[in-house]
Amino acid sequence: MVTGTYPMTSIDESVKVFLEVMKTPQPDYIETLGFYNAWGGEGITFYMILDIPDGKIDDGLRDITGHLANYRSVDGYKVRYEILSTVEDSLAFLGKQMP
Repeated sequence: MVTGTYPMTSIDESVKVFLEVMKTPQPDYIETLGFYNAWGGEGITFYMILDIPDGKIDDGLRDITGHLANYRSVDGYKVRYEILSTVEDSLAFLGKQMP
């Protein structure tokens, strides 16, 4: 999951960059499961949930970083990556399974 934030004063620049970035599709092996945003407080927070197959994580992070680097011109832009696991996978790491 990729989470990013930017201040309300940077909305116009962020939309400009977003529309430009969307002209170049992500590689076929990266599946976007959801793209959401929330408005309020200090600005905008976006959430991008992606599915990248095992064995392609390094390539996927490199490709995503390349896309997101375009936002460096957006004042106050911050981004964070998190690798999420399903509950079933997390339990399997512990040698457990769902009842």
